[in-house]
Amino acid sequence: MARPKEFDQERALHRAISLFSQKGFAATSTDDLMRAMDVGRQSMYDTFGDKRALFLKALEVYVTEKVRSINVELQSPGSPLASIRRALVRFAERRDLSSTDGCMGINAICEFGTRDKDVARIIRSAAGIQRHALMDALRRAQRKGELDAQADLESLADFFESTLAGIRIAAKAGETRPTLKRIAHVASAAFAGALPRGGCRGHSEEGVSMREIVEVIGRGLKVPVVSLSLEQAQAHLGWLAMFAGFDMPASGAQTRQRLGWHPTGPGLIADLEQMNWPETVTHH
Repeated sequence: MARPKEFDQERALHRAISLFSQKGFAATSTDDLMRAMDVGRQSMYDTFGDKRALFLKALEVYVTEKVRSINVELQSPGSPLASIRRALVRFAERRDLSSTDGCMGINAICEFGTRDKDVARIIRSAAGIQRHALMDALRRAQRKGELDAQADLESLADFFESTLAGIRIAAKAGETRPTLKRIAHVASAAFAGALPRGGCRGHSEEGVSMREIVEVIGRGLKVPVVSLSLEQAQAHLGWLAMFAGFDMPASGAQTRQRLGWHPTGPGLIADLEQMNWPETVTHH
């Protein structure tokens, strides 16, 4: 009897992760996995078990690696608040965020929900580890005076996690890398609303409201700008309405003082006004 071919188990497992991320569990056949992993049937079963066992192993490795990469940012030295905001932006820059692969964790939640106890256990465990690191970073930021003493840390953590999920889904929907980064930047700016209250003011900008931003974009695109109710915004913008509703102008001076930020370019409004706006806009 011939011996099964030896293979790189880690490489094969990550190929399985990529395939499951693209197609989900049900739509992925054992033959699909054998081809993607470049292994024989007996080698796959001897090493990983059946398709379900392989899926659970792949899911556990996937969520562990992704949580670890986020936690590395959250636990980095220096300003805790800067680390939290940087973690969002770095997440949006991840190369594996695409409409092709998607997120295996989000896909598993959508496919199984809470019906499968093993899938739910793996997702909850990874989420708990990430939440612990996030709450630790938020508490450190609060102790250092980077967040207001009355800031609702649990709500800030919920917002952070919801933003990660939103970026994953936007990537799966085919949004471009610049769009994902813009979402992350807008979301990270929301944490400025939880900065300690005080009389500090920036030299150039006291803060820019969402309305001002929208108005300058409207002028650039030569389209009218109108106010919408929350219900209208949700119907028109979907999950992005939660970001469009934020109107928390933050002091540049506080940002420089607490996060070590040193602006070198034009202000936001001036920068937007100098953009090369398209001559025509196609409405869908």
